[in-house]
Amino acid sequence: LKVPDANHFEALPVTVERAVRQKRAERQSRMLSHAVMSISDSIYICDAQDRIIFVNAAFCRTYGYTEREILGECSVVLTTAELGSRAPSKIPYSVDGLTIYNRRKGGEQFAVSLNRSVVRDEAGNIKNVVGVVRDMTELKSLETERERLWEQLRQSQKLEALGILAGGIAHDFNNMLGSI
Repeated sequence: LKVPDANHFEALPVTVERAVRQKRAERQSRMLSHAVMSISDSIYICDAQDRIIFVNAAFCRTYGYTEREILGECSVVLTTAELGSRAPSKIPYSVDGLTIYNRRKGGEQFAVSLNRSVVRDEAGNIKNVVGVVRDMTELKSLETERERLWEQLRQSQKLEALGILAGGIAHDFNNMLGSI
């Protein structure tokens, strides 16, 4: 506010500093928003009642839901009925690398690695739960392929050992026939 006879030049450094801080905060907010939206892991944020309030683009690709379809839903919609003792109510708010099965929109089950963290307010109450989910489908198929290849290697090693044994027996038999 312009006040007659006030020295406006004294307030100028404070105003400029405030504007610079605001621009820096806006730039940092845009950078963080872009990073979260372009990361390859699925990220979701739930409120204190376990309702999904934010998902990134990778979440929509992985689970098959549109943002409009999933926002407001309870996070239980992502889990499978076969969890048993690891039902959503039994999974702690803070977990690191817990492997569970989730369900895509079409009902297909897939393995995920779940990391969850709690965001608390100033009073220490739970405000949000942030979940980072990594789809383990490709990793599981690679592990299956690796096991198959190891089994083939073990089988070929057995056949190689059998071949060496048979060759040794044939050599000894040939030596006996040669002396006869």
